[in-house]
Amino acid sequence: MDKGFRKLASQIQAGTVWVNEHLMIFCETPWGGCKESGWGKDLSTMVLHEYTKTKHIYLDLTPTPVKPWYMILK
Repeated sequence: MDKGFRKLASQIQAGTVWVNEHLMIFCETPWGGCKESGWGKDLSTMVLHEYTKTKHIYLDLTPTPVKPWYMILK
């Protein structure tokens, strides 16, 4: 691709930029929108960072109902 097209494509705020082709989309192409384009990040690994939040959940599955340190807290 010509350097001029690469520079121009990097400045366009859209998820997909076509050069000398139009409406050719592969099933692997991320979609979901960037600004008003209608194409963006869904169907890609990028979506994992966009749609998730890290959360730590501790679940104690031991059969002992009261731990030795529990009485100290009361």
